Amino acid sequence: NAFLNCSSLKEILFEKDSLLKSIESNAFEGCSLLKEFLIPSSVKSIKNCVFMNCSALIQIFIPSSLTSIGNKAFCNCSSLKKVTFSNDSSLKLLNKGIFKKCSSINEILIPNSIESIKEHAFYNCSSLESILLPPHDIAIDIAAFDKSENIKILWIDELNPNSYNQQKSAEFYKKAADNGKTYFMYKYAKMLYDGDGIPVNKKEAAKYFKMCADKDK
Repeated sequence: NAFLNCSSLKEILFEKDSLLKSIESNAFEGCSLLKEFLIPSSVKSIKNCVFMNCSALIQIFIPSSLTSIGNKAFCNCSSLKKVTFSNDSSLKLLNKGIFKKCSSINEILIPNSIESIKEHAFYNCSSLESILLPPHDIAIDIAAFDKSENIKILWIDELNPNSYNQQKSAEFYKKAADNGKTYFMYKYAKMLYDGDGIPVNKKEAAKYFKMCADKDK
């Protein structure tokens, strides 16, 4: 917690040949005027809650050197609009609450390296409209997107990178719906009703529309 709650801190600069390997837990938590932070390419690990409540942070670039980011690392970074991962990212896991309550993120492209997205990774990201996932299977916790009710979860098509694999989206929506997630009940029902990338099944659609209505009572 080296700079914990340093509310006047606006900028951090590292030397180009920095040897820093890890940023420890809560290091910059509550630095409410910190707008930008360039993670040195030497850094391999960011621990829990490092940038939590950095409410002025606008964008972040995740370099290829980073192999782990802890729980709630960017939680409640309410001005964070842009998260960019290196094309050759080494990150395999989006941890619990990593972008929780990041209410300004509109879209995020998940790198090919990611294998798992944990509980509440994108909890209450109220502006998040789409999350773009690589073609391969990813272990996604059912609660990863709780309270992010505007979201579309899109898998890039393996054969055509300019389109999406709607079947994978439907499979996730159904799984979430069957586990009681109301907003995914509606999304899945709508896909079935419209035949949006999957076969039309109005009987099944009616079932999920009813589940959604009953849940909202």
